[in-house]
Amino acid sequence: MVHGGTDALNGPHPRTLDNGMLKFSSSVPDVDDYITLPTSEFSFPPGCKRILASVALSLPASGYGSLPAARYPMFFGRMNNTSAPNINFGLWGIVSTDGVLTSVQAAALGSVPVSATAKLATLTDGNIHVLSVAVDGESKPGTLLTRVYVDNDLVNSATNSSWDGIVPQPTNLPRIGSYPATLHSPWGGMKLGRPMLVDLTGSNKSAVDMISESVVYAHRYLVSNNVP
Repeated sequence: MVHGGTDALNGPHPRTLDNGMLKFSSSVPDVDDYITLPTSEFSFPPGCKRILASVALSLPASGYGSLPAARYPMFFGRMNNTSAPNINFGLWGIVSTDGVLTSVQAAALGSVPVSATAKLATLTDGNIHVLSVAVDGESKPGTLLTRVYVDNDLVNSATNSSWDGIVPQPTNLPRIGSYPATLHSPWGGMKLGRPMLVDLTGSNKSAVDMISESVVYAHRYLVSNNVP
């Protein structure tokens, strides 16, 4: 998972792989349940202008228990909170007080969070799907375009026409799971796998093509496990 063989580190609650995916089976959300990732390999640097971040997900629609307040399970990201100036990149969910997954969102490079809620029924249909965020501040100077995809489908987008080019560098480490005291871990049977982070600045590679490849690989290795 990590370029160069650098190890990811389990937090206080070690996780094992379930058919290639991390499964969070606890009955309650936790602010102390995470896996940290190397900052040098899972963070977008200053000066970065075009990126892609994605993760494969399997998400129950409900059954997350009764909660005192809405919770934000972090799937994959480096951020201090869900405010745009604190987001290097992030893909997360929102669970309501009655234990229902109400939204899935993503952002990067200081963009506003963009919702994939229009495809929530697809994301919670019991199958594995790939959630991606592609952000482009390179094609048009001063403009940051954020697109969110579920599998190969563009679900939503947002445009910042006065982007200052600043890429937030949060104090929190990149991770899968919670940030103590701010964001919670996945729970209730949520599963995730194949986290991917790509700096496309200065490249002619297509984010859409890479998303398509990620969808193919997710179904090949996480669903059927058939290797050619």
